[in-house]
Amino acid sequence: MLENSRLRHSNALKYGVTLMWNRITDSAMNRVDTLRLSFHHMTTKAKPTPSPENSDRDEDSYSDEDGDDQEGAFPSVDTSIIDETFFYQLLGMDEDEKERECSSGIVLSFFEQARTKFAEMEQELWKADIEAIGKMGHFLKSSAAYVGLKTVRASCEELQHLGKLTNNDQPVTKEKALKIAKDIIERAKGELVEAQGELSRFYEFD
Repeated sequence: MLENSRLRHSNALKYGVTLMWNRITDSAMNRVDTLRLSFHHMTTKAKPTPSPENSDRDEDSYSDEDGDDQEGAFPSVDTSIIDETFFYQLLGMDEDEKERECSSGIVLSFFEQARTKFAEMEQELWKADIEAIGKMGHFLKSSAAYVGLKTVRASCEELQHLGKLTNNDQPVTKEKALKIAKDIIERAKGELVEAQGELSRFYEFD
C-alpha cells in the first residue's frame, strides 16, 4: 500500500515536471512582472476617505471590496529561497486557486521525495559511495529547479559535481568529496525546511 502511494506521488511529480516545463516559454518573465505589478497595485491602492456621516459603512464597504480584489493574487515570495519565475508558473497550473490541487500534488511529492533522498545520501556516506550521492544530487537538482526551490537546487548541484570529484571547478579526492558532501547534505536538509516554511502559506505540509 505504501509502495503504491509512493509510486503515485512519483508519477504525479514526473507528470507535473513535464507539464510545467512545456508551459515555460519566453513569456515567463513577462508573466511574473505582470503578477508583481498586479499584486503591488492591490496592496498599495489608495484607501478612500470615508464621509463623516457614513464612516463605518464606508470602512466596511472598502474592506469587502479590497478583499475581493486581492482574491487570487500571488503573494510575494522570498526570492533568495524561491525562484518566482518557476514557482508562479507552477501556481498558474491550478484551476482552483484555493485548493491548488495540481501544484500541491507536485510540491508535496517533491518534499517527500527529497527527504527520502537525503536520508539515502546519508546512508551512502557510510558506504563512501560518492558517485551514488552525485547521481541522487543530479536527480534532485532537476526536480528542485522545476518546483522553484532555488537554494535546494544549488546544493544538489554541488552534490552532483562532488559525485564526479570536483568542487568549485577544482578536482578533489574522494575522501575530501565525502567530507564536503556530508556538510552540504546537512545544509540542504535545513534549506528544505526553510523552503517549506516559505511555502506554508500556499500548502499544508504534514
